[in-house]
Amino acid sequence: MRRGRPVKLNQKTLQYQKSKGYAEIVFFGDVHLGSKNCEVEKAQAMLDYCLKHKIYVLGMGDLIECSTKGSIGAGVYDQSTNPQEQFENCTDMLFPLAEAGLLLGLHRGNHEMRTVNDVSIDLIKMMCGILRVPYLGGACWSLFRVGKQNYSCYSIHGKGGSQFPHTKLAKVARVGDSFMADIVAYGHLHQLSTHKAQRQSIDLRSKTIRMQEQSLVITGHYLKYFHSYAQDSGMPPNKTGSPKAKLMADKKDVYVSF
Repeated sequence: MRRGRPVKLNQKTLQYQKSKGYAEIVFFGDVHLGSKNCEVEKAQAMLDYCLKHKIYVLGMGDLIECSTKGSIGAGVYDQSTNPQEQFENCTDMLFPLAEAGLLLGLHRGNHEMRTVNDVSIDLIKMMCGILRVPYLGGACWSLFRVGKQNYSCYSIHGKGGSQFPHTKLAKVARVGDSFMADIVAYGHLHQLSTHKAQRQSIDLRSKTIRMQEQSLVITGHYLKYFHSYAQDSGMPPNKTGSPKAKLMADKKDVYVSF
């Protein structure tokens, strides 16, 4: 397993129960572990649920708050734990999933980039080395095999802000325009939502018009709203949690639920 540069293509055959006919992936991110507003118990409950039911997990970045002296605002003083403790606690939370072969890899978010910018230390790369899982950088392609089906996924932590649900989805759709993946998973936006987009292309073998369905997914968060940056900025409250995608084994289809 490479522990240097982020992988370009993350390939994995997903195991599934034949009685169900699908494999499941939870896109788990924007936890901000160490923030006073983090819903730690809810995040842990999600990981426990995935471990119990053998559901795969893909880390979408901003797993820890990681405020430093150089961070904008008073975040360094508002943390419940320091970045070292956050790193250790997050590693401990994810370890059982990694040991069970259920952790598909971890993205680095803009919060983890704070230590990269300040002291050139990438905590998520270090975490991946300890957990022995792929390091996905800020964005990465994945190819998942489920039964007879192959699913392409382009996952990205993302950057920039959008306030309204439709403008957040528009940001994800623009990524989907450039990356023709079956699933486009986007973090950072602190929203749980999904949309099915239809893409057309020409099948050069059959000389027919081919339809490709693309699942656009915004991958949620675990921050309380009251007395938070979101509330102080006039942003609307959003449901916390993570989306779950079912990848069917006998036919090419994706179902996303919250």
